[in-house]
Amino acid sequence: MRCPRCNTEIAIGRNFCPECGISMVNVPQALIDGIRLFCEGEYKEALTKLKIACLTQPSNPEIIKDCGHAYLHNGNLSDALEMYERAQMLGGDFIDAKYNQALIFLSEHRLEEAKKNLLSIVNDKVEFKPGRYYLGLIFSDVNFFLADCHLSLGLIFKEEGELAESEKHLLKAMEYNPRHISALHSLADLYLLQKRYSLAIEKYNQLIMLSPLDEELIEAHNNLALAYYENGQVDEAVRELNQVLQRDPGNPSAIHNLNMIYEKEGLVPLDKRGKLDVKVLSATEVASPIFSLSPGYRTEREEMPHKIMIVGKSKEMQRVMRYARLAAASNATVLITGENGTGKELLARMIYYNSPRRNKPFVVVDCATIPENLLESELFGHERGAFTDAISKKLGRFELANEGTIFLDEVAELPHYLQAKLLRVLQEREFTRIGGNETIHVDVRIIAATNRDLQELIKQGRFREDLYYRLNVLPIHIPPLRERKEDIPLLVDFFLRKFTKRDVTYKQFLSEEDIENLMNYHWPGNIRELENTIERAVVMGTQTSLYLEEISKLKRLRNDKVEKSSPNENSTLQPLLIDENDKPTLEELERRYVFYILKQTGWNQRRAAEILGINTSTLWRKLKRYGVNVHSLKEEENLTPFPL
Repeated sequence: MRCPRCNTEIAIGRNFCPECGISMVNVPQALIDGIRLFCEGEYKEALTKLKIACLTQPSNPEIIKDCGHAYLHNGNLSDALEMYERAQMLGGDFIDAKYNQALIFLSEHRLEEAKKNLLSIVNDKVEFKPGRYYLGLIFSDVNFFLADCHLSLGLIFKEEGELAESEKHLLKAMEYNPRHISALHSLADLYLLQKRYSLAIEKYNQLIMLSPLDEELIEAHNNLALAYYENGQVDEAVRELNQVLQRDPGNPSAIHNLNMIYEKEGLVPLDKRGKLDVKVLSATEVASPIFSLSPGYRTEREEMPHKIMIVGKSKEMQRVMRYARLAAASNATVLITGENGTGKELLARMIYYNSPRRNKPFVVVDCATIPENLLESELFGHERGAFTDAISKKLGRFELANEGTIFLDEVAELPHYLQAKLLRVLQEREFTRIGGNETIHVDVRIIAATNRDLQELIKQGRFREDLYYRLNVLPIHIPPLRERKEDIPLLVDFFLRKFTKRDVTYKQFLSEEDIENLMNYHWPGNIRELENTIERAVVMGTQTSLYLEEISKLKRLRNDKVEKSSPNENSTLQPLLIDENDKPTLEELERRYVFYILKQTGWNQRRAAEILGINTSTLWRKLKRYGVNVHSLKEEENLTPFPL
């Protein structure tokens, strides 16, 4: 049995909920079932049960309010509003009902009624537990809920022309949730409307650094350009508009605003038609914090000379690009981690081309391929006569990268004695050449990359802990291809265009089954393996078809892997081993076992729940109680719930 208020499991025979204290005496079973189904996302079935509960207790305002929630989540706004009003008439004063009423009023543009409800909420004491019915299922924190309420109030007051009140509530929303993108965007727009251009510039720049959404970024750059121009910063305004056109060459607002600025400032004469032929800048010509994921294709006009494209659309890669934008805008050291073939060097080059150092050297050092006895000389240089073959002075890579960027690929392969010298360069920005006494001072930005687990190497004594913390200022982890499979069709399309040079009608030869085989294969070699597979399929094919045998091999490989590693009805899980010195509590043992089963089933929650003998909603609540989600677990490479 479950509590109808908080959905907590209640032992048979208990007359009250141990979590929220509600009495379970005379509680209709239909209400209990309805709340349970609602928490599991089965809104239609929940509505059926809650309607029965309403018939059982027609004067109970809480049941009527809960029925209103079910109507709302089934898309029936009018019936939901009627239920909320009935609950209020019966004496119910519920914050969740007021909030949902306000949302419905806003959708119908009934601003005064929405404002009344929202003001009542923010002036009241709001409490709920994350993950608990009802508000806890929607908001992860009370502060996030209040931030949304203040945002709505800010927008209502702005609509009514009360700009001071609007600013007060938008600032309050930012106080409750400093990373609230919508509140920050609305506040920046408000300052632009009030002609407070310095504040607008500040907020738009904050928005650009925080927002992962391309559409918002483009709009923010357009508005930021207007704020710059009105603030007398013409060069900055032109730069922002050029950045928009780099991303969207046909953006009408950017072209119009750039025409307007050039005309007013007399910078470029207009032609007879009053239109300007806008030059689209490449990534090597302008530092742009709006660079982001590519759909995998470009027009001829957009083609970039250095072919810096990171293809994808997945949330994982949006996160990567968001961190990369932050890295490009700063001068801090960056540590890029990820498996072989995920594109670490490509990301490093994109950060460089969009950084203020883009016009200075970019020096690449592959620490894994240079012989150990030559590595110090390559990095720091040597004086003439420093050793037998040193017939002349040689400048090291750090010296060659002065005022620019150095990319240390496979930094985990550095010998221990060189790690100490690298640490000094990071700390003091100085070093000495081999055989020399002169201290060389450099101004260089360091981007490092590795496919190794540096924390594990630290435990083994093979990597300096102090160097790790110096490198790990801005960490960016690139997920393997198997964790962002929705990007595979885009990558396939991109590589086909690349290898066929757009003159072969290849799409008709890639069936849905071929694409499915590509998406279901685990790609141990990541993007590099996918690229090689597509190139072989093109090269070994004809002018009108691909060599599909190359793709069909992947299905056999996938099936072999599934037979060997995937648990099923006819196979058994690998045995668990617990160290004899490990004395976990019963709760900790349960937590570890849940993680172990999830890992064994390939993070398939439905399959894991079957093995654990519980339903998926119970598994979800357990994970919620542990404070984790499956997506975060999949990203943690060093997660080992049990020593196996």
